[in-house]
Amino acid sequence: MHEVLRLALQNLESWQKSKKVGIYIHLRTRHSHIRADPGKLEQILSHRMGNALKLTPAGGRVLIVTRSDGDGKLVVEVRDNGIGMSPQTLARIFLPFEQGDPQSIRASVASDLDFQLRAP
Repeated sequence: MHEVLRLALQNLESWQKSKKVGIYIHLRTRHSHIRADPGKLEQILSHRMGNALKLTPAGGRVLIVTRSDGDGKLVVEVRDNGIGMSPQTLARIFLPFEQGDPQSIRASVASDLDFQLRAP
């Protein structure tokens, strides 16, 4: 997982530098091996980290953490201090085919957004 995560970060490096957003990485788990298609996993991580970069203003931060949960399963967290989402958007964002409302995304105030990917 850590190797795929590093590749995803490398692919976003020039964009991250041009946006002047800090990316901080905390690899807290020792066991980062999962059974997954590395290409698909890199695509998922790049997409999530790209969203964090896109919605975080210059001078902002993106934090990426890997850790083990209480059952020893790998957890990848992507947090940012971008513009956030309204409570109405948060209530439906994880429903199939839903996206955040572009109007509310632009109008939201800054808040931490947390995303977790858990490996079974």
